[in-house]
Amino acid sequence: MRLQDGAGREWFARRGQQVHTHGSFRVIADSTSGGGLALSRIWHDPASIQRDPVDGVGLTVLVQIDGTAILRMTDSDTTITLKPGSAVLIPDGASYVLTAEAPVARIEVGLRHSIGLVSDNQPISWDESPYTRVLIAAVNAALSPPVVDPASAGYAHLKAAIRVLLFASSAGAPVSASANLQGSAAVLYQRAQAVIERDAIKPEFRVADLAAELRVSEVYLRRVFSRAGTTPLKAIRDARVRNARLHLHTRPTPSRAELQRIARASGFSSVRHMRESLAATPDPLLDPAEAIDKAVSDNTASSIPSPEATETETGTVHEPLQYRLSATSGGNP
Repeated sequence: MRLQDGAGREWFARRGQQVHTHGSFRVIADSTSGGGLALSRIWHDPASIQRDPVDGVGLTVLVQIDGTAILRMTDSDTTITLKPGSAVLIPDGASYVLTAEAPVARIEVGLRHSIGLVSDNQPISWDESPYTRVLIAAVNAALSPPVVDPASAGYAHLKAAIRVLLFASSAGAPVSASANLQGSAAVLYQRAQAVIERDAIKPEFRVADLAAELRVSEVYLRRVFSRAGTTPLKAIRDARVRNARLHLHTRPTPSRAELQRIARASGFSSVRHMRESLAATPDPLLDPAEAIDKAVSDNTASSIPSPEATETETGTVHEPLQYRLSATSGGNP
């Protein structure tokens, strides 16, 4: 698609963006959208592009392909320089102005739901990485003829793959720490988050293992996380919930066996713990709670649970052999 001047500005306006230029304005773009995923490949002349806050809990990711652009978040005055290969993740509730003094090209990925990629209304930026290059290749392939069809059976899997690539690409981004953390405590908090993202998929990974990896005591680790407004256990649980939602998104009607595989692959020791953790952070767009409950109830008689160790904020306890799926006490991270 090739557009110029008024037609180009109108195309951006339909996307919720206003274009400001001092001369002729050309746009070359490809895009597709559907099912909560929007993919775009855009080249345009020098311009300032403004976006106001968008209602919703989604996000937009800008991946710079060619040229340099300056992103200014208008609600916080944060400025980010986007060079080829670098990227920024912007929550829907944030407004920005993107300025380029020369022709630029970028990829834009829009998701209707952030699925834990952002925890506040602040942008997350990162430099070029191998995962970002894979993300770029995937979007380019999706937009090259024949363009992927949002109505096709494989589109939901493409959306899940894009989400996973966003997790992988942004994994190296600095973790936002609380203003109460400074110096060595802030560094420790960021290191802890990186270890959690790496090891939360292991069902046996616990707060004690995190403290040992960081070579600090559990007491000090909890103190640092407390100053950041959270706990190590909650951070581990949140990482596992994100993993579970990624898996469950592509399986709207999972069987009991599939749920067991998803639970283990996400870092949960059982389906029960996965279900309780998802229920503790409800998300009507992503949690197929009824499907999980039905799959479990349909197969309860054929599945005998084993004793499990459950971690709490103050230590580890052991659960009895028998339990009900709907129980709400305890919980593994």
